[in-house]
Amino acid sequence: LEKFEEALINFDRAIAHSSHSHYVWYERGFTLLKLGKLQEALSSIDIAIEIQPNYLKALLLQGIVLLEEKKLEAALISFEKIILMKPNYPKAWYEKGLTLYELGKLEDAVTCFDKAIKLNPKNDLAWYHKGITLFELEKYESALTCFDKVIEIQPNDTNALNKMGYALCELGKLEDAIDIFNRVIELVPQNWQVRNKLGITLGKLKRYEEAIVAFDKA
Repeated sequence: LEKFEEALINFDRAIAHSSHSHYVWYERGFTLLKLGKLQEALSSIDIAIEIQPNYLKALLLQGIVLLEEKKLEAALISFEKIILMKPNYPKAWYEKGLTLYELGKLEDAVTCFDKAIKLNPKNDLAWYHKGITLFELEKYESALTCFDKVIEIQPNDTNALNKMGYALCELGKLEDAIDIFNRVIELVPQNWQVRNKLGITLGKLKRYEEAIVAFDKA
């Protein structure tokens, strides 16, 4: 935090000298975001956009801050502006997908994640959130495919592994789910929620002694 506080002082000095640099206002907004000062960050980013309306980085950051503040419709407008100017901007499609997910527009969110993935197939976050969205739509096989893709890119992504286990449970593949939950526990031994889910899954297979051990360690 100390380096961000110091950076903020430097940006304020630069603005006092000349307040017409969209870049400085943007960097100031970014720094304020890192300091958790969302309203102040948004004010700085807005000024950067006033100076340079087509500044894509500022529009993206504006949308991210608005999304963080749960101002979802406003965030959506920021991301759509970017996409109109630069349709092949994967980060804008990804963030738009997150916003639509928060708005409960799940099918539309999947479409946006697909756009982000097409532009950058190694985007593990887009694959992950597509999987989460498909899971909520009860499309468990498709969700599982997404989580598999995340693990291809990030083999030790415990969030994706955990969700993979849940999808396998929904598909009735309990033995496979147990293997996945045990893998998560190896990576994060203190994760009591996974131990609980492991215990429940073992119980469904009538492996009661193993289930009790899992619950005891939760």
